[in-house]
Amino acid sequence: MLPYWDTLKKKLFQDGISSLTIIHAPTLAGHPIVIAVLLAAGLFVPPPDPYFYVFWFAMVVMAAAALTLNIWGLVESKFFAAQILGKLGFVTSSLGAIFVIGERLLPMQMAALGLAIVGVGFFVWPQKLSRVDLVWDRGVLFMIASIIFSGLATVFYKLATFHTPNYFTFLSGRLIGDLIGWSLIWIIISIWPLHRNPVVELFRCFRTYTGLAMVIGMATSALLLSWLIYQLPVTTFAMLGTLTIPAAYFLSRIKYKEQITVRMWSGTIFILGSLVLFLI
Repeated sequence: MLPYWDTLKKKLFQDGISSLTIIHAPTLAGHPIVIAVLLAAGLFVPPPDPYFYVFWFAMVVMAAAALTLNIWGLVESKFFAAQILGKLGFVTSSLGAIFVIGERLLPMQMAALGLAIVGVGFFVWPQKLSRVDLVWDRGVLFMIASIIFSGLATVFYKLATFHTPNYFTFLSGRLIGDLIGWSLIWIIISIWPLHRNPVVELFRCFRTYTGLAMVIGMATSALLLSWLIYQLPVTTFAMLGTLTIPAAYFLSRIKYKEQITVRMWSGTIFILGSLVLFLI
């Protein structure tokens, strides 16, 4: 369902709400509700290990940097490969897991990564190339830096799980870390570079059906992602994330009644095939 939440984010942005508020609204609104539920059930147990918070706040910084660089890259680059680079976070996450955490991939799984890259290419490679599309600019450098930071963020995400004894302790720590880390970033950036009142923007977001649906959906997705990253190796977690690419494109085509092309079907086959090859 993640691609559907992306369409809601786009609608809120078109309504004049800043991207930063859209991104952090689920955290600011959804996390306190989840904390209340965990407290009522006696399952809210903050991690006692301080290294959890070190890795979690490092993840927040890496994720914030990745998001910022991704936006800069998309805005400033006319090089067609920038679109492809923006979809390759699963590659840098996998490489980070191999070199930092020590996860291992079989030759067949490495081949599956290659097939997934080809599948992404089918979705984002332009049908016609012009000279403008081949101009290498600083936007491409922003995109490269973005996926590197994105990969590091996923690695720190996983490293934090190693310092919790069970899922509910990890979830409790994640909720605390998100509220503190992301709230600081949201408030500082909203007030300083954007010159907006973050509280007013947040309430504007909540006053619409789209905003409420996005907050509820993203908060629910965060619970699922927390469980997956806790249970799975980073490489498997990253490969599962490639499913959102064809899902997003098909949802967009259906929503806006656009034709589903042969290239989209080809990309879907490559991505699904790569996932099967990776998991067997």
